[in-house]
Amino acid sequence: MKTDKNLVGILIQETNSEGLITLCQSAGNLATTANKFAKGCIIINTTTGKSYYNAGTVASPSWNSLSESSYVERASIAAVTGTDDGLTTGLIPSGTTFATITSAGATKAVTLPAITAATIGQTIDLYVGDNGYELLTPAKSGNTINTVDSDGTNQLDVAANTLLRCIQVSATGWVAYQVAATAITVVAPDND
Repeated sequence: MKTDKNLVGILIQETNSEGLITLCQSAGNLATTANKFAKGCIIINTTTGKSYYNAGTVASPSWNSLSESSYVERASIAAVTGTDDGLTTGLIPSGTTFATITSAGATKAVTLPAITAATIGQTIDLYVGDNGYELLTPAKSGNTINTVDSDGTNQLDVAANTLLRCIQVSATGWVAYQVAATAITVVAPDND
């Protein structure tokens, strides 16, 4: 993550080809500095766990809550609630690029969408607040996370208050890493 001396308290995670911020996090500062945030930029408030998007312009950012908006590109944004088996509300919809995860406890599960060779290169960002969760791949899919089959026998334990980035690198495999307030880590799926 990077910082910008003109944006106090903002940790920059991604920028576009024009150098504008497209994804960042903050402990509460929803900065409105001109020419820093791309239209549609997502900022995650690490204090409340809420996510906001820039509904304004590059010249005049305006932050709207993702949970309280009718954001035009909302089809790629999802709210997912962990379940005992990662099904129903625990399924991440296909085509999702960003999901806010709600979890009642670290043993609740969330399941990545099914993948094929045609979807290689997709990226899904998953943000969770107070409680962690377990990340799964679809049952009997043979899909992996960090080279480990993660369909329930093994799963990736995701810590509370983190952003997890999942990148599909093959027809059956994901690479994932966690971004916390002060560290980026790669966690191996395990069997607990």
